[in-house]
Amino acid sequence: MIRRTQKRGAIADAVGQQMSERLETPRRVPERQSAHEDRGGVGEIICRFSFNNHNSAYTPGQVHDFAQALSRFATKVVFGTLCYMAKAPSIPWTREHRLIALNLYCKLPFGKLHQRNPIIVDTAAKMGRTASSLAIKLCNFASLDPILQARGIVGMKGAANEDRNVWKEFHSNSAVLGAESEQLLHDLFTHDENKEVDFLARDTVRLVAPSGPTESRSTVKARRGQQFFRQSVLTAYDVSCCISGINVPCLLVASHIKPWSQFPNDRLNPQNGLCLSVLHDAAFDAGLITLDEKLSVVLSRRMRSFFPQPALEVNFVPFEGARIRLPEKLAEPDASFLRFHREEIFQS
Repeated sequence: MIRRTQKRGAIADAVGQQMSERLETPRRVPERQSAHEDRGGVGEIICRFSFNNHNSAYTPGQVHDFAQALSRFATKVVFGTLCYMAKAPSIPWTREHRLIALNLYCKLPFGKLHQRNPIIVDTAAKMGRTASSLAIKLCNFASLDPILQARGIVGMKGAANEDRNVWKEFHSNSAVLGAESEQLLHDLFTHDENKEVDFLARDTVRLVAPSGPTESRSTVKARRGQQFFRQSVLTAYDVSCCISGINVPCLLVASHIKPWSQFPNDRLNPQNGLCLSVLHDAAFDAGLITLDEKLSVVLSRRMRSFFPQPALEVNFVPFEGARIRLPEKLAEPDASFLRFHREEIFQS
């Protein structure tokens, strides 16, 4: 180790001595010569101030090679081409960013919570974050999802206390935070109040005209809330009617299990929703059909009183006794809400 250190010191000293002699005579750089072309001078200056008066037994070739390498290194440092970059400061996870991420979590399937998902890429860019940062946060939320836990899906551990607090607050007050998170997401993509952010295409973010009940159009806040509920419920059921399997977005409704008008605190709770076709939604609201404890379709006596009608029967009879298609996560219908529907709305 001592010999190696002595050898390096000797080379450096020889270079320093050679460069010192050259620097004693001022070196004029032509006006048109760029600083890049003067990189030899940069190396000389570094050597001049780095090494001092020692003798060396090394050959001129060794000294020359070392000088050239040092000169190239100096050029890279001066002109910023050295491949080194300080770590960029991380962007803190604010409450607003967590709400946007949680809004996204409610609308994306578990298998789509990765950094290559175009929706995650676009949203992260708007937030000023990396796609991997947002994807990790979504997987942290997945670890808090009781529906996934019941199915043995762990998610990504390491959720911060702030994540847990926002999760609890969101699900205990979805009527307020659902609309708030949708507003934050909306403002991230557009400030046009006549447009809503739509994820139903799954692979892209779209801006669409508002939809929903008349009251949801009366105020921006109500409309944002309705958009959050519709998007969360439809995407949870893979944009398909949970009874018939119809997969045409404009023919689908985010149907409320407990009436929207009577239970304002549960209006935006995804677990108070079912993705139904327009026809099945109307029958469900009217109490002509319901779901039993096993989530199977039940036809009411009132519905049967309209038989025989081939067009009506073909849309309901084949599904009687069949279990609905369950959502992938989060929005699995609440058992107490369904019990209310059977006892208070269903025309048994």
